[in-house]
Amino acid sequence: TFDLVMECTLRASQVRDAIRLKEDMQADNIPIGAKLFTSLLRSLADNDVGRRKGAKYRLIRTCKLFEEMLASGVTPHPASFNSLIVAAQRARQPDLVARTFEEMVATGVSPSRETYESALSAVSAGGLVDTALDIFGAMRRDGFEPRKSTYNSLLEACATAPQPRVEQAFEIFYRMTGEGKVVPNRRTFALLIDAAVRAGLPSFAFDAFDAMREVGVEVTLSTYNRLIRAAGMKPDGVPTALALFEEIKARSDVAPDEYTYGTLLAACAQAGDAKTAQALVVEMEEAGVAHNQVTRHAYIMSLGRTDKWQDALLQYQCLQEAVKGGAS
Repeated sequence: TFDLVMECTLRASQVRDAIRLKEDMQADNIPIGAKLFTSLLRSLADNDVGRRKGAKYRLIRTCKLFEEMLASGVTPHPASFNSLIVAAQRARQPDLVARTFEEMVATGVSPSRETYESALSAVSAGGLVDTALDIFGAMRRDGFEPRKSTYNSLLEACATAPQPRVEQAFEIFYRMTGEGKVVPNRRTFALLIDAAVRAGLPSFAFDAFDAMREVGVEVTLSTYNRLIRAAGMKPDGVPTALALFEEIKARSDVAPDEYTYGTLLAACAQAGDAKTAQALVVEMEEAGVAHNQVTRHAYIMSLGRTDKWQDALLQYQCLQEAVKGGAS
């Protein structure tokens, strides 16, 4: 009877009532098996209970139930570990994901593809490159072929690591394309470019751009914006940034936005090119693109680095007025 009522309650996502039923079962000394614990864990990972809402509190409740399951002497199913990993992933706790995965393997439980992918995605988003590579290696040894999302997770780990590993990211990319089973997509190249920019190695960003064009992946505005930012990191990067800008304007399906102008102005600031910055601001205003804090700040830097302090002061006053008025 309890099992039937519990099943109906969980299907209706009535998690609070399901927890009460569990407590009633325990009060009546009715054993709770791994299957029921697994269903409850999944529900707690997916649903809020009580006033405290959000991924953090869902994780706390999921962890408490998982610990209760272990204390009861119940051996967790792979799906139980997966629910805990998913809850930790949503709460952005990559270290907990890594520890849970290690505990899962240590207890002799074989991870499913879903568990591998969830764990890999979580630790990669946290920049835990070595852990991500360990999970990837175990996944391959267990016979799971990597997907596009698998490789992209590894690239994300390289890009978001405290010390971005751009060369390792390209090694992963070449392995991905060399095997011939997985075709890179826009996210693949965006992650390669991000890794290059964050590592302060803009030439790698343009290597990724060349590879992107070679395989015929569409170049979006966000890609152009990333590349303009990369160009701006070089002392002589303004001509390259402007060439990319011209490519954007030559297309009918994309148009420069605030981020485009912000990265262009930042490139001008890096090079101390106030003349080009002033021309860009005029063009931006004519195109109906409004200033934001990023564009205004970059413009002020461009002016300040060429001793145009009066113009810089005027732009600073405009920025202050915009901030006070809530416009930026």
